[in-house]
Amino acid sequence: MVKTMTKKELTEKVGKRFFLADDYTLAAKLNYESGIQSFDSYLDGKTLKQIRAVIHLTKYPKGLVIKIAKLFSSFPFGLPYEDVQSTVLTEKAGTSKLVFETAENGKIVFSLKTGNFSDVKQFLDDIRLKYTLETSIANRQTTTETKTAYNLKQRKK
Repeated sequence: MVKTMTKKELTEKVGKRFFLADDYTLAAKLNYESGIQSFDSYLDGKTLKQIRAVIHLTKYPKGLVIKIAKLFSSFPFGLPYEDVQSTVLTEKAGTSKLVFETAENGKIVFSLKTGNFSDVKQFLDDIRLKYTLETSIANRQTTTETKTAYNLKQRKK
């Protein structure tokens, strides 16, 4: 059986969310593709749809918690902001991508339906995460735009 991160391990990586803190969670909009070894082991070659699970992405003081959520249980992974080298949100016809490039895990890749693109973009804006937006859809000009809305000094507090 694959071991999940303990609350202590998560707290060390991404901090602790306080009861009255703003809750920024992106629920059931992403599909995990690759990049997190413990998720790959947990899924054992199956997709989230096959095991009837979803991905939740939640903002914490020092990073993001990525969870595979199934019924009343979850399988979390902590991703500290300091480990994220770049974030790219790519909009394409059909299936778009969200990619976190990290030093430790390489690329962590999620796919999303183009219909969920605006929700994911809004989440990244709300949590003030620096990201590059790439658009490549027919009848639209291919564009790349970097969104920087978060002061890195604030992130380290």
